[in-house]
Amino acid sequence: CLDELRRRKVRQATSLDALLDAGWAPSGGESPEGHAMQQDRRRGA
Repeated sequence: CLDELRRRKVRQATSLDALLDAGWAPSGGESPEGHAMQQDRRRGA
């Protein structure tokens, strides 16, 4: 039961290669982790 709930809550890993392919480029103000978290918020995760 709890394992199933935890499995559903696990966030998908975001590949840095996928970010670069999608047009994300590192800048001085945003880290890859920050970008991934922002994308998660936009998706409603």
